[in-house]
Amino acid sequence: MAEASGFRALVVLRAKRGELDALAALDLDHGVQPVLSLGHNGTSSVDNLVDRVVEVTRSTYRLGRLMMLDATNMATAAGFDGAGAVLDHLARRLSEPVDLLDLDPVPFIPVTHSAADERTLAATGRLARDLGHGCGLRVPLISATPETVIAAVERLGTRPSDLDLLVDLSYIAGIDAGRVDDVASLVEGLGGVGPFRSRTILSGSVPKTLSQLHRWEQQRFEEDLWRSLVAGGLDDLRLGDYGVAHPVWDPRGYPTNHINLKYTCGDHWLYLRERVVDADDESSGTTRTVRLVSRDLVASDSFYGSDYSWGDKRFTEAASGRSRALSRTKIVSFATSHHLAYLRGIAAA
Repeated sequence: MAEASGFRALVVLRAKRGELDALAALDLDHGVQPVLSLGHNGTSSVDNLVDRVVEVTRSTYRLGRLMMLDATNMATAAGFDGAGAVLDHLARRLSEPVDLLDLDPVPFIPVTHSAADERTLAATGRLARDLGHGCGLRVPLISATPETVIAAVERLGTRPSDLDLLVDLSYIAGIDAGRVDDVASLVEGLGGVGPFRSRTILSGSVPKTLSQLHRWEQQRFEEDLWRSLVAGGLDDLRLGDYGVAHPVWDPRGYPTNHINLKYTCGDHWLYLRERVVDADDESSGTTRTVRLVSRDLVASDSFYGSDYSWGDKRFTEAASGRSRALSRTKIVSFATSHHLAYLRGIAAA
C-alpha cells in the first residue's frame, strides 16, 4: 500500500460516470492521488452513486492507492444529515466484506473544507482517526488565511502532520509573475501552521464552456503555475488539478448540442468542439460526431498514441469507426484516462 502522502500529483474528479469509468479502467497505481468529489442534482439516485464510489474505491485500493473522498457537495442529500454522514456511510459500506476473497475493510482518506461548519469538521476528524490514514483539508482561496486553517485543524482534532493541505484556487484564467508571488506567499503562510503531511496547489484552467468550434489550444495555466512555484523554492509542493472538467461543480451539467473534447498535453490543452451532426436519432448523431472529433484528435500532432492509455486506445478505435454507441460520457472517460496517464509522468519525474 502506498503511503498516504506518496504522491506528487493529485487530481480532483467529479464522481460521475465518465470519471468513474476512467478510474475503473486503471490496471496499476500511477502514483497519482485521486480525490473523488461527490455531488447530486436532487433527482439522481444517491444509492447508485454510493455503489459506484464504493466499487471504484475498492478497485483503487487493490492497486495500492487510498482514495480521497470529498462529500462536501452532498451536504443536502436526502437521507443524510450532512456531508459527514455521507462519509460515515461510505466507511460502513467499505468495511463490509464483498466475498470470501475480499473480507478486509477498505480504508480511505476523508476530505473536508476549511469553511465547513464545526459539526462537519469534528465528524470528519473522528472518521479520519477511526480509519487511521489522516485526512485532506481543502482551503478555498476566499478564506485562505492562517487563522482559518488553525481553526479548522483544531475542530478536526487532527495533527497537521496527518493532514494533506490542498490550497484551492479553483478556476484560473491566466498567470503572471505577480500572481505567482502572491500564491507563493499564501502557500508559505498557510504552511506555517504545519508542518503538514503534504501541500498541494489545486487549480484548473478548463473554462466552464468552450466557445469556439473545431480545434484550438490553450496554455495549461495550472501546471505552469505549479512549476513556477516549485522553481521559486517550494520544492515539496504537489500539483493538483481538476482533470478535464471546469473546477466549479454544477450538478445540472451543461446541456449542449456540441461534442467537446479536452485533451491534456505537455504545454497546452487541446480543445476540439463540433456540433452534433444531423442523424435519424440523437444517439447515432452523437456517435458520428464523437468519431469525427476522435479522428481530428488522432490526426493531430498533439495525440500521444494509442498505447499511451486505455482512453487513447479508445480514441483510436472511435476514430477508425470500430466503436459503437459512443456518447458524451464516454468521451469524458477516454479523456480522463489520458489525463491520469499524463499525470503519471509528472508523478514519476
